[in-house]
Amino acid sequence: MFRETVLLFSVSLWAAANAATLPCVNNGKCGCDVKDPSKNNATVTTVDLNRVTSQDGTKPYFDAPGAGGYDYMINPCMPLDLGDPCNPKQEAMGCQVSKGNKYGIGRVDHLDWSMNNSVIQAHFQTDPSDKNARQTFLLIHCHEPGTGPDKPTLKFLTEGPGGHYWLDMELPDEYCKPVQPSKKTGTSSGLSVGSVILICLLVVIVLYLSIGMVFKKVRMGATGMEIIPNRDFWGGLPGLLKVWLP
Repeated sequence: MFRETVLLFSVSLWAAANAATLPCVNNGKCGCDVKDPSKNNATVTTVDLNRVTSQDGTKPYFDAPGAGGYDYMINPCMPLDLGDPCNPKQEAMGCQVSKGNKYGIGRVDHLDWSMNNSVIQAHFQTDPSDKNARQTFLLIHCHEPGTGPDKPTLKFLTEGPGGHYWLDMELPDEYCKPVQPSKKTGTSSGLSVGSVILICLLVVIVLYLSIGMVFKKVRMGATGMEIIPNRDFWGGLPGLLKVWLP
């Protein structure tokens, strides 16, 4: 008994630890979705970096000052157009810029997602096959209403060895909301399978009683309570339910 109790406790701790940090799954649209298994895998958070992307590659959405006199131009979902090597040809989403120097620090088409302790991480690489290639890590924080900034912000954190750049992105609550399905797209009404079966059963019962009553009245000349088909069964149904149901 003791061993089973310890095992159950360990499994409970493991489940709680895994429930605390849910994966953020790449949705293929420059964003990721956090799904909660306890809510039938419903999407509880959606990070869409398109909302923090400028459509003009010459004007990055973010310009974060960093160490050593460098600025970090970040435009997550649309290639920058700041001159070689930060140009559309290189699919550059980020550019490290100083006077006379530019370095691409990630491509829009090399994006991976992960999550750790409720912090969502967007990882952009310039060349996945080269471990020494420059890479950018965006640590994305989704804030509850009234607890964070009024608009998206980006702050340079540090530069790691091998050209790894870490930046902190703060997003207001409305930037992390799940996308609500449009009513015009013919989405599901939300009825469960059990609800559909119950509705169908009620429709069948109503049709059965209606047709049966008409038949007994017209063909058999029944009157009063006698027109109800299988009247004895329906009369005894409450008693049967009382026996069947606890």
